Amino acid sequence: MEPSNSTQPEETAQPAEATPAGDSEAVAPAGSTAEAAQAPVPESEELQKVKKELEAARQQSDTYRRHAAELDNIRKRQARERERDLADRAASLLRGILPVVDNFERAMASLSQATDAEAVKVGTGQIYRLFVDWLEKQGVKAIPSVGAKYDPNLHEAVMQAPSPEVPEGSVSNELERGYFLGEKVLRHAKVVVSTGAAPEPEAPQEN
Repeated sequence: MEPSNSTQPEETAQPAEATPAGDSEAVAPAGSTAEAAQAPVPESEELQKVKKELEAARQQSDTYRRHAAELDNIRKRQARERERDLADRAASLLRGILPVVDNFERAMASLSQATDAEAVKVGTGQIYRLFVDWLEKQGVKAIPSVGAKYDPNLHEAVMQAPSPEVPEGSVSNELERGYFLGEKVLRHAKVVVSTGAAPEPEAPQEN
């Protein structure tokens, strides 16, 4: 009887098969997960719309600030122009008065040597006429008063008094002359308003 051979030959270890580079089940590199997490996420239509609206609002805000600054500059320029116009107007008015002042100074200087009262009267009247003419050139004219119908828009009634010459409700006397500046009342005339002719006293009755 042949003895059994208990010793079995050892199996030779086989090397592991290499995974093909293009295999779909290949293991991903260690850094691929982090790169995928950092990849930009596509923006939704709603987010894009909000961004556009924000940009439009920013542009409108810039436009508003620019227009507001331009408007402020226009206001300041117009204010300077008005001040300059007023100053020029005031200078023109004062230059117009100066000839009247000159004539008054000449008249006052000649009063000490004046011997003819009528000549002084004529000279004073000429100065007055010169000043009135200048006022009329500026649009200043006297308001008609004596004999005119009383008008509260033109006259200030200081008192009422009877007058045989002036009908009731009309101006019988002017206490202070009023003036127009163009079509506007510069100063109301202070007047006395007639109440008509005074009633005649009754004759005494004989007993």
